Amino acid sequence: MDGDMIGRVTGNWIEGRTFVPEAPSDIEVLVLGPYDIKVTVPFVQETWDLMFYKDGVPFGPVSNSNSYVFSGLTPATSYNFYVRGRNADEELGPASVTKQGTTKTVNSKLGTIQEAMVALINAMATSGGYWFTWGACNEVDHAKKTAYPNAEIYIGDEQNTDGIDAAHATAYSNKITFNIHTWCKLLTVTDNPDFAIEELMDKALEDLKRLFGINNTVSGTCHLVQYRSFTKDLLKRGDIILAGRIVSVWDIYYIQDRLNPTQNGY
Repeated sequence: MDGDMIGRVTGNWIEGRTFVPEAPSDIEVLVLGPYDIKVTVPFVQETWDLMFYKDGVPFGPVSNSNSYVFSGLTPATSYNFYVRGRNADEELGPASVTKQGTTKTVNSKLGTIQEAMVALINAMATSGGYWFTWGACNEVDHAKKTAYPNAEIYIGDEQNTDGIDAAHATAYSNKITFNIHTWCKLLTVTDNPDFAIEELMDKALEDLKRLFGINNTVSGTCHLVQYRSFTKDLLKRGDIILAGRIVSVWDIYYIQDRLNPTQNGY
């Protein structure tokens, strides 16, 4: 069985018999990476065991959980998933809707970290407690930037932090510097554009500090992300048409497998 089963759910017994399960009202398919996809039933009306299907092949029954992680999948490949309930008499109910998930391509380790940073920045919104709803990350063509602030993430220098006498036999301990270029722009006319845009820059930097304070392992791709410094570049002072830029510097510490450098090492 190529997944992770979790727990047990008790069947719903009435007068010594069980109901035939209803079809799950919906399922959620979450791609976890190149090799793993998680399928979840967000709401189960009855406490049935669940059978999860990948391309028509059943996995389960799964008990005490409404989710199942399919592992050992092929990168950059699409799979179809649906779920059926199963009662204590091993009777299967009708299937849920079928949804598709496509595993991610395999990136370099640094590419994986950068991709995770992009996803986190793209998800920042005022509804999540941030100052701004951010525009698309890593769009370098300024003519295509449609929302501010937005960011571009650049990979900088890397250093190995292992001591000669303390190097690990199976992994490297590394520190990589990422530079995040954040663009801010005034959208209304103001008498003091230089001061007004600096306020936007300060709030944008606070958004990034909060983001990586909450997500200090960058979605599990590294050991720790640490803020270091920032500089402001107002570019053409007094002009509200031209965006200003913050360049913030972040150190990311991660452990890299020696034999499979795309993976975390431990």
